[in-house]
Amino acid sequence: MQKAHVAGSAFAPNELGLIYLEQSTVQDFGLAEHFFLVAVENGDPNGAYNAARLSFVRKHRDKGEILKFLKLAAEGDPTNLEVMYFLGLERFGDEEERLNAKALLREMGGAPRYLRDEFHEHFDSKLTN
Repeated sequence: MQKAHVAGSAFAPNELGLIYLEQSTVQDFGLAEHFFLVAVENGDPNGAYNAARLSFVRKHRDKGEILKFLKLAAEGDPTNLEVMYFLGLERFGDEEERLNAKALLREMGGAPRYLRDEFHEHFDSKLTN
């Protein structure tokens, strides 16, 4: 993955970030953040989504930063990550944002169960450093 990153892969930084976020044997939130931010700069919506996850874990639920990264993710991938953004608004937004998110999710036919489950898994997990 490092070789792919050095070679200029737009998606390798997100994968490296995931390794440093999720693999307990090499877990390093600082490196995870670095690689997710590189992924964001590369325009990788999954990097932005994972930066939101890291903000949730590392920065004690900084709602503004979480929503900022989820919005970037949604703008880069207007399908599943858009739903994840609305789920983020529903969870972390102010009262008006929560109501709007619920209405938009209803208009979309609701969040598919697998996306809602994935969102809750990512934003309810207790990763440790």
